[in-house]
Amino acid sequence: MKKYILVLDIGTTNVKAFIFDKQGKIITQAIEKTKYIIKTLGQVEQDPFEIWNLCKKVINRVIKKKRLKYNNFYSMGLTSQRGSFLLWNKVTGEKYTNIITW
Repeated sequence: MKKYILVLDIGTTNVKAFIFDKQGKIITQAIEKTKYIIKTLGQVEQDPFEIWNLCKKVINRVIKKKRLKYNNFYSMGLTSQRGSFLLWNKVTGEKYTNIITW
């Protein structure tokens, strides 16, 4: 069975999933644009539940596109927005804020 690496890139403008082979070649990819919430000039937010759902969507899309199963992967890499943050309750999953970004 061939094994691959799944990479998830969570950025401020889009969420991307890639599948790489062991030589580092991109086998397939999926991209979804994110939405912004702008309530005040200079303040940009994003809905964390939208981001989470986009992550699941792009991962499922690349896996289905190549007819793979989750056990076809060695590992998964993740990159995120780094400068963004949110406050949430780790027990209930309730968000106290949206993602505050640049």
